[in-house]
Amino acid sequence: MVHFKKNVVLLISNFQPLKNSRYIILSILLLAVGLLKGQNNHLYVQVTVDSVYQTLKVYQKLNYFNNSDRDLHQLYFHDWNHAYSDKNSNLGKRFIENYNQKFYFTSVKNRGYTKIDSIRSNGENLTWKREKNAIDQLAVLFNQTILQESYTDIEFWYTLKLPHKKFTGYGYDKNGYHLKNWLIVPAVYDQGWQLMSNLDMNDQYLQPADFNVIINIPSQFEVHSNLQVENESPGLYRLSGKSLMDFELILNKPHTFQTFSIDSLEIDTDLDKISIEKELKNNLLQRQVTFLKENLGDNLHPKFLITQTQYDKNPLYGFNQLPGFLRPFPDSFEWDLRMFQTLSKVYVDQNIFSNTRKNAWLREGLPHYLMLKYLETYYPDQKLIGNISNIWGIKTYYISKMNFTDRYLLGYQYVARKNIDQSLVIPTDSLTNYNRSVANPFKTALGLKYLEAYTDYETVKQSVKDYFKANTMQKAKEDVFKNTLYSLATKKLDWFFDEYVNSDTDFDFTIHDLHKTKDSIRFSVKNGNSQLPIPIYGIRQNGLTGVYWFQSKDSLQTFQIPNQNEKQVMINYKGIIPEINLKNNWKKTENHLFGKPLSIRWLSDAEDPYHTQIFVEPNIYYNYYDGFTIANIFSNRTILKQKVEYRFAPSYGFKSNSLSGSFYIKYVKYFRDSKFNNFYGGISGNYFHYKPELTYTAFSTYGQLI
Repeated sequence: MVHFKKNVVLLISNFQPLKNSRYIILSILLLAVGLLKGQNNHLYVQVTVDSVYQTLKVYQKLNYFNNSDRDLHQLYFHDWNHAYSDKNSNLGKRFIENYNQKFYFTSVKNRGYTKIDSIRSNGENLTWKREKNAIDQLAVLFNQTILQESYTDIEFWYTLKLPHKKFTGYGYDKNGYHLKNWLIVPAVYDQGWQLMSNLDMNDQYLQPADFNVIINIPSQFEVHSNLQVENESPGLYRLSGKSLMDFELILNKPHTFQTFSIDSLEIDTDLDKISIEKELKNNLLQRQVTFLKENLGDNLHPKFLITQTQYDKNPLYGFNQLPGFLRPFPDSFEWDLRMFQTLSKVYVDQNIFSNTRKNAWLREGLPHYLMLKYLETYYPDQKLIGNISNIWGIKTYYISKMNFTDRYLLGYQYVARKNIDQSLVIPTDSLTNYNRSVANPFKTALGLKYLEAYTDYETVKQSVKDYFKANTMQKAKEDVFKNTLYSLATKKLDWFFDEYVNSDTDFDFTIHDLHKTKDSIRFSVKNGNSQLPIPIYGIRQNGLTGVYWFQSKDSLQTFQIPNQNEKQVMINYKGIIPEINLKNNWKKTENHLFGKPLSIRWLSDAEDPYHTQIFVEPNIYYNYYDGFTIANIFSNRTILKQKVEYRFAPSYGFKSNSLSGSFYIKYVKYFRDSKFNNFYGGISGNYFHYKPELTYTAFSTYGQLI
């Protein structure tokens, strides 16, 4: 512990324990309580902030508990602030992989680093080193053995130079400081050291720890944190919290945060880009917290910090794609969902102790599943494009009929159609950013909904709650979610883990060869060798006649359902299976000249599985021989990529008084488990003038295997 000098950079040699007996007694009491509780690490931290040089002087005492299966001679620590010190660090390389060059070319003053002056235990200096290929990881060698089930004290004296916030949202800017994963903290030992570098994924894996922090700051700032905050005197604050997964700290100018008390939970937030009355916010938060308790279980923490930075790192796709001036959703709806998106993730992250990168599909997908359930409960009729769906001319488009919950299937199909989706069990640091933050969590949410439909809602709900409870503040020793599912379900569920979770297979079911008799309807389903159970729906004009579950054993198999005067038979009617193509999922039970009705629309639309879509796009251009030329482009291009795309563009030139035009048809096929990624090929043609009354015609074909 140290003496504090306001707004002055202190030399490490000046660090001495506080003489104030009040703090000595407090530290002894906290240590005694912690020892009685057992197994948590305890961090006692003193910080002095220098707002001129953007540095923090830190004294840190760690009371480390060895809960590993062996005696230890060295410990490993994460020092993620030091990842900002070098453009070639793992963090710097991550920025380049994401085509973000700001960090690579920034000046040294915008970067951060950690300068360690001393690490001691039992009054003796310890030998330490940074890992060669991970400069934000430390190995500390001890002079004495740390026995199993025992505590040892380690003291650190170091200076943090903070990075600018523009790189990750954490660090400093003109408004103050937002700090996360900024202290030197011990890595988790779980069948070996679980070492991780800072990759701007906001996912530090930390053993639950108790914090006692004293911080000295310039008087113009106020303090916000997920720890409890007490103002001891002007510029001097004490923060404390127990069994926390991380320590987030904001030092900023006053009056930017609002505080809510919901039951026994305090919520401190600056999430206020959508302005609604505080009383309405309080009512919505009450509903959200109640919903989370009912679907997960009790939260063990007295306080949550919910910030705009957290939301920006995990935004609600469907809002952030729209320009700011276009606000098709009610303010209360938008604030409700933005807050729930962030609150549910904090609720999961602060309570569940599990590896944040390995086998994290359920942990990362849970907030999105909860959002899906929240939407179904409170906004069942909300449309994907909001009030825009009611505008004349737009309400005839298929996208105007899609519910807001359809975003989950669209988000997954976006990458699956490009053959760049990845398995749910791939470590999160090996996923692309879109798969990590959108596609895989969406697939998890759909998968849990799939399980609900196949088993029942209560089975899935209880399995999720058991998983949450078993991992709350402790590492579960078994797959509780899977075991609960197996114990409660009356059907076999191996397919879910073997194929849905553990593989990156694209699902695409096709129904064909339908024959109707007086008593039954027979049809074949092509499933691409998938063993997933398939829901078959009978559809009449006035609604569903029933749903039937079949599980294929062959790639092509024939099934039969009762004839109840269905007009159509459809696979996956509610879109709970994330198929890459829904257009081949249904057949009419009566013969028709055209399999699907024709839909002609301007420009483009979402993919409508019930219609054959043609889009018309007018175009005007000029060339010397044809003069001003008007064209109508006819295509089948929807929002998502398709295997076969075409474009026909007949045109008329007012100077040549003649027709011209162009066309192309292209086909794409993607490969799995092959040294080739895809094949694409097609044919194109042009017919234009190159001199008065002289034309040229060109046809070309192409093909490429990549």
